[in-house]
Amino acid sequence: MLAVSWELALRADGYACNTVRADQNAVRGLAGWLAEHHPGVGAAEMDRQHIRGWLVEIREHHSSNTARGWFAGVRHFCRWLQSEGEADHDATAGIRTPAPGDPETPVLSDADLRALLATCAGTDFTARRDTAIIMVFLDGGLRLSELAGLQLADVDLRDRIVFVTGKASRRSGPRHRAVPLGVKAARALDRYLREWRRHPYADTPRLWLGSRGRPTLDVDGSRRCSSAAMPTPASATCTRMPSPTPGHMRSGRPGVTRAT
Repeated sequence: MLAVSWELALRADGYACNTVRADQNAVRGLAGWLAEHHPGVGAAEMDRQHIRGWLVEIREHHSSNTARGWFAGVRHFCRWLQSEGEADHDATAGIRTPAPGDPETPVLSDADLRALLATCAGTDFTARRDTAIIMVFLDGGLRLSELAGLQLADVDLRDRIVFVTGKASRRSGPRHRAVPLGVKAARALDRYLREWRRHPYADTPRLWLGSRGRPTLDVDGSRRCSSAAMPTPASATCTRMPSPTPGHMRSGRPGVTRAT
């Protein structure tokens, strides 16, 4: 009954549907934990020790970020109980919001990288292009949108640099920077550009052109290109490539860090 009344209060206060559902899930999780570990304790009887015990279990079985999000919903519920006279205290009072955890993103190993590049072996247009995309990712540490937005004029093979337009900000607009490439990445780009010149759409300014005579690759095309080449099981567990690139794939050339 209290859960229904609380939901009504949330909706009356204008909370978004997703927020209401998330907060309800948090309170259900707490209720389930109390029923298992403290079956005689209800919403009005629980105190901060119960809340802390529940948070410990959430951290152990989920994550710090989950505990942080669910605690916000439970705190709102406890404060509502007190304000409505359903409890004489706020069980979350004196408890700090759990700190966010450090995200752990799996990184491709050297063996995964070799297997990834092996899928692009060949001398045709698609193989040259996919190899160049992967090598530029590895050496430059570019964002997907930055890589997909590269123009032919952004490539300086002589100095082994690509000029990248990064994410825009409201104050200063797009961010431009020069990204150095190692010898192997530059060689992969050179091989691709020789095939690029024979493409039916070689008169376009875009760097990445489509296979089978298609015009260009966008962000989605670049994502499909790199993910399709991803070997199993790396494709299921890894979401980013290492940065900086392992020593055996770089030239050791000093990087250009000055923004342009």
